[in-house]
Amino acid sequence: MENPHSAVARKIASALEEGLPLSPEPFACVAGALGIDQDSAVSVTESLLHSGSLRRFGAFWDFSPFYSAYLFGAKVAPEKLGHVSDWINGLDSVTHSYLRDHELNLWFTAIFKGNESALMLAKITEKFRAKDIPFAALGTVRRIKLRPSFAGHQHDGGDGVASDVAGLEFAPVPGHENKFPQSLNETQKKIIALLQKDMKPQRRLFESLAACAGMSEQECIRNLAELRSLGFLRRIGASVNHNAAGYTANSLMAFDVSGIPEGEATLCAAKAVSGHPWASHCYLRNVVASSLGYPWRHCMFVMIHARSGTELAEREGIIVSSLSGPASGEIISMMTLREYKKTSFIFDVESIDTDLQSRA
Repeated sequence: MENPHSAVARKIASALEEGLPLSPEPFACVAGALGIDQDSAVSVTESLLHSGSLRRFGAFWDFSPFYSAYLFGAKVAPEKLGHVSDWINGLDSVTHSYLRDHELNLWFTAIFKGNESALMLAKITEKFRAKDIPFAALGTVRRIKLRPSFAGHQHDGGDGVASDVAGLEFAPVPGHENKFPQSLNETQKKIIALLQKDMKPQRRLFESLAACAGMSEQECIRNLAELRSLGFLRRIGASVNHNAAGYTANSLMAFDVSGIPEGEATLCAAKAVSGHPWASHCYLRNVVASSLGYPWRHCMFVMIHARSGTELAEREGIIVSSLSGPASGEIISMMTLREYKKTSFIFDVESIDTDLQSRA
């Protein structure tokens, strides 16, 4: 089995984070760049999955225009954590859940269909109120960065590799430039349904998918390319297990940018996180419900990853220095103490046309 920390394995994992080409033998491109054969590239990918260095391999989608994403922070007494976290993690809509070092110690994300958003939000918030658990629920205003990059930067010196700010995902929610169609054909919906599951790494990656969908390999690839051009398909690739990659110290930072316009806050945040692969997520959010008894003003969130507490503090300092002007008030840093849940959201393919038409 290939050493998951070898140079070849790291490069393959990095390529999978970026995404494979939509071609009959997509591993050929990766193998050619590394000077190895395709079978070796496939074998290394299988080994990385088996070892846990890769969390999953398959399709990564973007259905944000007709799903609402929320971040919740709750103050849960230690004796209630087990029961409350079990209830939260049992909800299909909850994709990520963490224990963090802060007064609001339980943080989780949930994704709801647009027409169910108000009902599901009320269900969770009413449960918290009934249990007398202080909470804040925040909706997504703008996604500034969603680009985890662990494999290719396990040994970078700290500041990361500079990148063009314009290359980040300045995606409002919902998007101002909605290129999504009002309907999908049955073939496209069948492909999306099949690709809700993980894929098996192999030379002809789309051959079995095409057979299951009842079409030729080329027709399958053409449909995937169309889904990508429409904005549904982000990439075919893998997500790296950041803990296995050595990033065992992680924190969610929150900033108060309420004193400046959204556009200015977005640009400042983009400049602050763009050159740092260890700053994986950056969002602007707004409070939609709260029982804290005081205003929650920290609505810009940045996720930081590091290999040690010392390195984490250094990297947090870099972001704080970059945002010291626009951010006001206390800056909150919440170190991750435990990961309760991390999973992909399963989309209801049959309702896609209805959802698309409701957004048109």
